[in-house]
Amino acid sequence: MANAHGVRIENLKQAVIGVIGELTATRPLDEGHSRPIGFASDSPAAAAQRLREFDLDQRSQAGLHLSLAAAAAALEVAAALMNDPADLDAEHRERALRRCAMGAALTGEVASRAVSVLADDRHADRYQLSPNLPSTFTTRSHCLDD
Repeated sequence: MANAHGVRIENLKQAVIGVIGELTATRPLDEGHSRPIGFASDSPAAAAQRLREFDLDQRSQAGLHLSLAAAAAALEVAAALMNDPADLDAEHRERALRRCAMGAALTGEVASRAVSVLADDRHADRYQLSPNLPSTFTTRSHCLDD
């Protein structure tokens, strides 16, 4: 039963990663620019409105990407926990669970950054990744592989 759930979790993770890949693929030219242009000819009120709309679009896109990244990372941790090898000795299992804890913490920090971006929290220090998380952790690492 656990194996079937592990497969479903892995399939969900791959689906989320697929969506991320599709969203980050090159955008068609008719979708517009990723930075504001042509505002100099607008009236001050129109320029301010266009900049606000641009900012909202950028926050929406960043929030989407961060939310999907957090989902993929959470599913990675869940998949590793679902495949928890009970035959490992206690020391190896403890280390593996600590790696999963770091993965879960990273997931939470990415989700927290999404909150900050979506809420327009301009305090960058609130969504910096914690310095005590290893820079080598990625969603492709397996918590319980030892």
